[in-house]
Amino acid sequence: MSLDDIYSVITSVGKFRVEKTKEHLKVGGKRFCVEIKFDDKKPDTAELQWLITKDGGCELDDKPIKDSKTVHLLYLSFTILKKYIPVKTIKLLDNSFFDCIFDDKTKTKIFMNYYNYLFHGGTWYDIKTNAIPIDPTQKLLYDETKPLYNDPSIKQQFDFRNPLLQTELTPLYEKSNTWKDFADTLHNKYDKTVLCRKIAPWYKFAVAILTKNRMLPEFWIIDITKISPILYDRLKSSGGGKTRKQIYKPLNQDYTILSPSELYSKKL
Repeated sequence: MSLDDIYSVITSVGKFRVEKTKEHLKVGGKRFCVEIKFDDKKPDTAELQWLITKDGGCELDDKPIKDSKTVHLLYLSFTILKKYIPVKTIKLLDNSFFDCIFDDKTKTKIFMNYYNYLFHGGTWYDIKTNAIPIDPTQKLLYDETKPLYNDPSIKQQFDFRNPLLQTELTPLYEKSNTWKDFADTLHNKYDKTVLCRKIAPWYKFAVAILTKNRMLPEFWIIDITKISPILYDRLKSSGGGKTRKQIYKPLNQDYTILSPSELYSKKL
């Protein structure tokens, strides 16, 4: 790897470290938060290996990267990749999650595609990058059911799969005209730490209603020819030119993972 393949850049959002190997482009800060795999022999398409900002360290000065800045970081990675190969599309597997932690140090996984569909009426990659499902049939079904998010006719009596939540959330649900109205009410009422606890037992069942019992697509593709490039300046090297190989490791915590039956009986 030459020194030209290890460098830092600055954008309107912050400073980022870049490392290009024979098959990968990595972008981040003290840790690489984006990794894209590419093949010089098939330059039209690359694969997003990961986009992980929840553990921090994605910017060299430790600025938090979230919300619109996450999109900025991702688009910056696409912009830099296009300097090396004539890539047109990015494929990805949308299976990311975050841990919802309870006060007693138990936890459950909240899958981001379902979470975003419940609160925004679409997956993160759909809304933020205009990604589409790779499978044509899945795309057709996904597009067909998205309007149900704002359709009052599908909102019927709902089981929140926890007696305490049934008592707490039913009045809010009954006052809402659509699932979007109800999701907005929850989003405004609880901060994210509490919100995930309130939806953990039932959010997948709600999305099943919104999608007519169809699974959300996992494999997506982004047309990056339609994405505006991110402006950046390459910073001069401070010398040395050495870098450590980095492997992404999630933060380890000693938590007990809850089963659906435990979520049913838990005070949330």
